[in-house]
Amino acid sequence: MKNRRNGKTGNREGFREASRMARVKKEMAGERGALGVDQILAITAAVIVVGLVLIPGLRTFGENIISQMQTWWTNISATIFASS
Repeated sequence: MKNRRNGKTGNREGFREASRMARVKKEMAGERGALGVDQILAITAAVIVVGLVLIPGLRTFGENIISQMQTWWTNISATIFASS
């Protein structure tokens, strides 16, 4: 409670408030740690999925592009550098 003379909070109230804030900070620190672990696990799972699904598909896509570029270059070079 506030002191009637000067309007300041007494020591007991200040101590209670500080104690409550310390508990809240401890709880939040624990939640932040758990959140960090959850984020690391999510990132790890995403990397594994990308490694298993996306990369093989990109390899096939890249092989198709290179094959088509070789065919295109063969046709263009035959047109540009035509031997008579």
